[in-house]
Amino acid sequence: MELEEAIRGRMSVRAYKADPVPKEILTKIMEAAIHTGSSANMQPWSFDIVGGKALAELREAMSEKTRSGAEANTEVPIYTSQGIYHERRRKVLGKMYDALGISRNEPEKRLFWFMKMDRFLEAPNLILLSVEKALAPWVIMDAGMIMDAIMLLAHSRGLGTCVMGRAVQYPDVLRQRLHIPENKLIVIGIAIGYPDFDAAVNKFRSDREPLETFVSWHGL
Repeated sequence: MELEEAIRGRMSVRAYKADPVPKEILTKIMEAAIHTGSSANMQPWSFDIVGGKALAELREAMSEKTRSGAEANTEVPIYTSQGIYHERRRKVLGKMYDALGISRNEPEKRLFWFMKMDRFLEAPNLILLSVEKALAPWVIMDAGMIMDAIMLLAHSRGLGTCVMGRAVQYPDVLRQRLHIPENKLIVIGIAIGYPDFDAAVNKFRSDREPLETFVSWHGL
């Protein structure tokens, strides 16, 4: 698969087949991903890759935390979208809910969907990305670069991914279950698995603004 094809074809996959991704494939993805760019070659990232019984237990622990009424406590602050950014977010969420057949006046169904996100969209594997806390916030840039590499490498192998802030909303649960040390800043989770393209939620696509929205040319 050509690089441009991978970039244009990648999407957020929100429904997966039950088949786990073989460890050797995950290993090849990660072996390639760690060659992405890194500020001063510090390579500040750490990964916890979860599957099988460990993932099943983590799903239950995260779901129970939500049911208890606990507030999200991400270690990287969640954005508050405003203006055009809020509109873009609202638009893509509207497309997703339309694909799911959930209307604005069905809060119970929306809550059910959020509970599914607590279960990492039932993906068979989860990649948790952390960085060295003492180097933050600058090395969040490195986290973004390697995260993109993982997604593109996965897509090139017929896998799907979804970046999930909700996967790291309870870092205390993640630290306890996965023994993540305190010197690591838990940044994001990436659901990964074989896409279920028969699922309605995987049938819509997000839009992109035209290039002139983002680019100013100087001297060209």
